[in-house]
Amino acid sequence: MADNRFCRDASDRLSFEMFRVPASNYAAVCAAVAAAFPLSPDVRSFDAVEDAVSMDFRCGQQVVELAWDNWSGFIVTAKTADSESLVREIADWLLRSTWGEQSKAEPVAAPSPHHNIGWGLAQLLIAIAQAMASRRSEPDGAPDRGDNDVVA
Repeated sequence: MADNRFCRDASDRLSFEMFRVPASNYAAVCAAVAAAFPLSPDVRSFDAVEDAVSMDFRCGQQVVELAWDNWSGFIVTAKTADSESLVREIADWLLRSTWGEQSKAEPVAAPSPHHNIGWGLAQLLIAIAQAMASRRSEPDGAPDRGDNDVVA
């Protein structure tokens, strides 16, 4: 299996997978992606089980799922056909990021069958809130349209 690859899931949705991103980086990767694009998390979509975690993020009408599981690593999935271009942009950004560089060099340890990533919600929301606050505090000359708020 390639460490970084595009594929289609059983529902024919475009996905990008980064196998070498560990579960412990899920919250940090989500926060960085959310800040870079700017994406708003849909906390109602958050789901975590023993070996997988996921949440949907929105940028206007485009919706992507950011997920991690022990089979594929970090995954970006287009939730609609219109979101495929966003998946490709995020993939390009990820490959140039710290995680993309690390994925080229570091071997992956097999995930522990006892590794529980359900802790991710609080950590993820804190990281996203900090990233969004940081982005809003930077003077860029553009008014805050209010469309980057967390979906309730």
